[in-house]
Amino acid sequence: AARRLVLQNDSVAAIEAFKQVIALDPTSAAPHIELGNLYLDSRNLREAESEARKAVTVDAENPGGHWLLGRVLFAQAAGASLDQEKAREAVSEFEKVTKLDKLNFDVYRLLGRLYRGLG
Repeated sequence: AARRLVLQNDSVAAIEAFKQVIALDPTSAAPHIELGNLYLDSRNLREAESEARKAVTVDAENPGGHWLLGRVLFAQAAGASLDQEKAREAVSEFEKVTKLDKLNFDVYRLLGRLYRGLG
């Protein structure tokens, strides 16, 4: 039901639905990732980061959690001047993705941007 709401572009209802799913099964990383992606899409970086960190805590081997956390940190690091600490943490998360998901080619594009920014 929660994914159907995402497909219908009803992000407010989808957020509530994923919160209910998490309440029923807090040990699953997938709903944290889905909820975090919704928050990231709405530029609510604080909540997106919180859900991403929960996802990687629940399942450190799930590349989706690291991918989400890396993208959130990337968004937080970007700006007029690169936030070096957030950028380094994003690099760390993206490097985990390269090991866990060999088919995620987007990660290399973002890693390249971060490596250039960090010098």
